[in-house]
Amino acid sequence: MGRNDARGVTRRALLLAAAVIAAPSSALDLRIEGTEAALRHALARVAAAGGGRITFQVSNAFIEIEDRIVLRGNDTVIDGEDRNITFKYSGPDDCSQKEGQDPLIEIHGNRNIIRNFTLDRFPDGIHVLSGYDNVVENIRFPKICEDAVTNNGRGHQAFRTVI
Repeated sequence: MGRNDARGVTRRALLLAAAVIAAPSSALDLRIEGTEAALRHALARVAAAGGGRITFQVSNAFIEIEDRIVLRGNDTVIDGEDRNITFKYSGPDDCSQKEGQDPLIEIHGNRNIIRNFTLDRFPDGIHVLSGYDNVVENIRFPKICEDAVTNNGRGHQAFRTVI
C-alpha cells in the first residue's frame, strides 16, 4: 500500500482514479437525453465501442428507471457532471430490506466509473458483480432501501472497487 496524503487517500487509490479517468482516444463521448431508453441505448453503444463516456443533456432532472440496468463492458464512465440529476425508481419492487430486488445498475467489467448522481428509492443501489478497478463516486442516497453499494461478485470476482 502507498502512503496516505493529507486527505487520507492512498497513493494507490489516486493512481487508480487517474488511470480510470483516462479513456482510450477511440472511446465514444455521448451526451444523451434524460430517459431510461437513452441510457440503455448509450450503454449498448459504448460497450460495442470498447468504452466511452456518457453524460446528459439535462440539468435538475429526474430520470425514471423501471428495471435494473446492466453495464457489461470496460472503460465506461457514466457522469452526472454535478448537474443535479436524480435516478428515480418507478418499478414494482418496494423499498424494504428484502433481498433480490432491483438495483439501479449491475456492473460487470473493469475500470468503469459511476459518478455525480442521486439515487431515489431504489430497492437496491449499485451492484458491482464482476471486474476490477471500478469506481463509485459522489453518489447521493437520500433514502436507502436495502443497500447503497454492493461489491459481492456472486461467484465472480469483483475486487479493487473504490467507493
